[in-house]
Amino acid sequence: MRRIRDALAKSGLISIGLCSTLWIAEDGAFRGGFFRQDGVLNLALTFGDNRFWIAPVSTELVEMCLQGQISLFNLANETKCSYIIVHNRLTKPGCLARFHLWRSLNFNPPRLLPNSYYIWREYFFEQE
Repeated sequence: MRRIRDALAKSGLISIGLCSTLWIAEDGAFRGGFFRQDGVLNLALTFGDNRFWIAPVSTELVEMCLQGQISLFNLANETKCSYIIVHNRLTKPGCLARFHLWRSLNFNPPRLLPNSYYIWREYFFEQE
């Protein structure tokens, strides 16, 4: 987990507390969460070894995802300014990266932490 946080911090993402680890794998490893970069809320997801999908997200879409109205994959692909970090290098995602993300989220879906919606709402109200 420390290695993942270091890789995300090197790219300029800042942890926002419990909201930064809302999705975990079956083995308890980090799979996704929300981070801040330059005042913008970003979704960060792991999808393979040393691969991270970073996408700016709106608070409305986050709420819809946490309530089960849209999927995590749809949240990650909602914006065209997404990027990926592969072995600490930033690149634009292509079709192959989107396929790997889709496969990762569908064949080995992460678990949403219990009470994640309430954790998110607490963070959201602290920001207002």
